[in-house]
Amino acid sequence: MRIALENNMLIIHIKVSILVVIMLLVDSQGNAQQRIHFDTVSFQCFYIKQIHDNYVVNDYRKFRELWINGSDTCEQYSLPTIDFTKKTLLGYLGNSGGCSAPKVTRSIYFQNGEYTVKIQVQEQGMCRVLWDYKCWLVIDKIADERKVKFETTYVR
Repeated sequence: MRIALENNMLIIHIKVSILVVIMLLVDSQGNAQQRIHFDTVSFQCFYIKQIHDNYVVNDYRKFRELWINGSDTCEQYSLPTIDFTKKTLLGYLGNSGGCSAPKVTRSIYFQNGEYTVKIQVQEQGMCRVLWDYKCWLVIDKIADERKVKFETTYVR
């Protein structure tokens, strides 16, 4: 009788352990960091009206309000077409030191309901010249602009 009870307890312990492992696997997969595909876009002849660090643009009105025509020679140029019913534009403007323009790499991740735009800026030398850089990325439409954060890392 005692052996049967010990065997039953062992079976219950094994079942509970298996259940805990399954729950941990499901949770870790649900919170896994997912890399997001993006397209880059560049803007010629147009300049930002008011510069700040980052932008999350979900509609054409906001998109159009950002830009001014920077030159009379650009009269024939028009802004790139972005379908804001399906896409969101993410932008980051910054500057860094160096002897030549920095190398900028970008990646976007989604985890726990939040998008993270990671920007790595590799400065080129120790010169004191100030270089501007811009990152404009188009991703699939996101519902909540507040769920985007930008992280910038500078490397020499």
